[in-house]
Amino acid sequence: MKKFDSSVIMLVVANCVPLAGVLFFGWSLFSLLIGFWLETGIIGIFVLLKSIYLYKLTSKTAFLINSFVVMSACAGFMFGHFIVIMALFSVVPGGDGWTGLNLFSQSYMQLITMAITLFISHGYSFFFNFISRDERSSLVRLVDSEGADSRKVGNLLVGDVFKRIVLLQFILIFGGVVMALTRTTIYLSVIFIITKMVVDLILHIKRHRISS
Repeated sequence: MKKFDSSVIMLVVANCVPLAGVLFFGWSLFSLLIGFWLETGIIGIFVLLKSIYLYKLTSKTAFLINSFVVMSACAGFMFGHFIVIMALFSVVPGGDGWTGLNLFSQSYMQLITMAITLFISHGYSFFFNFISRDERSSLVRLVDSEGADSRKVGNLLVGDVFKRIVLLQFILIFGGVVMALTRTTIYLSVIFIITKMVVDLILHIKRHRISS
């Protein structure tokens, strides 16, 4: 019988926060895109924590390489995504070139709420799946059998993260462009959030398979 994965529930709750915001509190498209943009950095933080946590098991070279790859990838994706969002809100009807920057002052509470809930969700997954369950043990066994500098060790630490970031970034940018240029309705925002949540769940479950 499979164990109950409460980290899945946390992920659903975290994604339901912006859903509730759109449905009941008038959250803007800008808040959704920037809030989910911040999630890339949050994911990177916890992957980096895994590398730090396992520092004694891996060589200094492997630690530095993994850390550099994670930080570079997250920074690159976030920079490109941010430019797209700012450009998008500068060219939509009514945009004046500063629209995106001006929207920060109108959305900071929404962004703070999303950032906190997403951080809690990913933090809970880190402690529940990596610290409390067997992911850490699997990595220890792999280090013992393959060596600290093994490509398999690096892939286990950061490989799946890149797939998740790339796919989620594509969904966010494509969905954001469609909604902005079509003058998004609440229904499109709901579809956008649910689509993102479903993809997030599939990737999360695949990454953290529950052993029988």
